[in-house]
Amino acid sequence: MSLALAMILVDEHTVLASGMRGRVRPARYNAVTVEPSVRRTRRSTFVSLSLGSKAVITLDIAKAVGRAAEVYIAAHDFAMFVAVVDDSGTPLYVVRTNDAQPASYDVALQKAQVSARFRRPTKGFEDRILADGRVNLLSLPGIVAVEGGLPLIVGGTVVGAIGVSGGTGVQDGEVAAAAAAALPGLLGRT
Repeated sequence: MSLALAMILVDEHTVLASGMRGRVRPARYNAVTVEPSVRRTRRSTFVSLSLGSKAVITLDIAKAVGRAAEVYIAAHDFAMFVAVVDDSGTPLYVVRTNDAQPASYDVALQKAQVSARFRRPTKGFEDRILADGRVNLLSLPGIVAVEGGLPLIVGGTVVGAIGVSGGTGVQDGEVAAAAAAALPGLLGRT
């Protein structure tokens, strides 16, 4: 479902938007303000603007993904932090299990943020650096080139990411993969 906004440019001074009349007047910093007006002319151009829609991860989904990671962590007796973020990297859910080291909080959150913002697993950066010697990747803003960050994908779209830290890179990756694999089931899309 998308929302639509219709604007009719009547002349260089008058705009009709969503059935309301207004006069366009430049404001400070090249902004435009609209003030009430009753002026109409015969020249007009129709412009249709619409907003897209996208799938988003909710707090309940983030908690459920985090709990799936906690189940895996408990089964293996790991001490870890788990962070779940939305597609922009904004934290939605963070949990500390089994008295994980405090430094793992920042690492888990950064892994999730990198994975969401770059729309790829953090292991991909690690692999490129180790295999190809692409150390220049470390100069990208906020890069964490360590396994344990995975995007959460629904219908081919990244809706968020999970980051796990506290174990080895492989352990962090296993926990993140188990939680990400649980997402379709949590959404009823098995």
